[in-house]
Amino acid sequence: MNLIDNINFIREKLPLVWQEFDTQRADRGEIKTTQAKNGLPTLYVEVDGREVFLHSKYNPLQEAERLVDRFENVEEYEHVLFYGIGLGYHIEYLLKKYPHLTYSVYEPNEEIFLRFLEYRELNQVMPLNRLRHIRIQKDKNINTQELADYLKLMITDKVLFVSLPSYERIFSEEYRQFAALFKDLITNKTSQINAEAAFEKRWIINSLINLPKVMSTPNILHDIDKDVFKNKPAIIVAAGPSLEEDIEHIRFIQEHSLAFVFAVGSAINVLLKYGIFPDAACTYDPTPRNARVFERVVQEKIDTIPLIFGSSVGFETLQNYPGPMVHMLTSQDTISTLLFKS
Repeated sequence: MNLIDNINFIREKLPLVWQEFDTQRADRGEIKTTQAKNGLPTLYVEVDGREVFLHSKYNPLQEAERLVDRFENVEEYEHVLFYGIGLGYHIEYLLKKYPHLTYSVYEPNEEIFLRFLEYRELNQVMPLNRLRHIRIQKDKNINTQELADYLKLMITDKVLFVSLPSYERIFSEEYRQFAALFKDLITNKTSQINAEAAFEKRWIINSLINLPKVMSTPNILHDIDKDVFKNKPAIIVAAGPSLEEDIEHIRFIQEHSLAFVFAVGSAINVLLKYGIFPDAACTYDPTPRNARVFERVVQEKIDTIPLIFGSSVGFETLQNYPGPMVHMLTSQDTISTLLFKS
């Protein structure tokens, strides 16, 4: 299969990839092709006057097998993310060895993808029935948000991350950014899973007990006149060591109605300590101890601070709160979202 056949194949089977890929833009002449000692094609770039190979210049296939075979317990994974296509030797070998895996591919260099299309049969290397996502980076400047959106698509399974060692050296900065973002997203996903395991029963209990409050209070997104907030900034005040340093700034802003002041969590107690009554307090912590944050408001019967609460917040928080309340439906509250179709 030559380049034209591969391009026709992409147009038909991977139209989204074709929309983003430009062969003329990609062909910059930076990625060179030569023949390895065993007759297979291999790639190299010139760095400081010397040739740096992306694959072995002796036996690229044997090198790919060694790379894949170093991974342990691959049977326990469900998905593999390949960072770097190269000429696809490692992708082809791994997917044949582990036919249960689905996979995604991220290629940080357009020209390498072009060389891949010139020298390999795409449908032989990459079985489309197991391909979940493929992304070709168009330039050296990584769009962090686009990359994060791409990575979020595949971190729902047990993911094996496979990168070509040559990419880690040749595209070191791109690789560093990619790996750091991938690690952060995996960490956040793990934290989310742990939180769900710890709070799932509590969320259900809170949502059931809070249901009357949800039904009898306005929804912050749907029932409040949005013109109230139009063209006026808001300051979100959270607790921290620097808060007291900014107290007088916050006081000035509020006294002159320059912005709305919203307190998050225990920051409300710092504001009250300095005689500042925020325009609203926000809370969604599902634990029973969350009620302690508002003990001063309850004890002093302060009824002028609206409470914007998540519908799965610890129910104890709402039981004695003296001020007006406004709710927002949280993703953890499956009960209210089921009952309130709007």
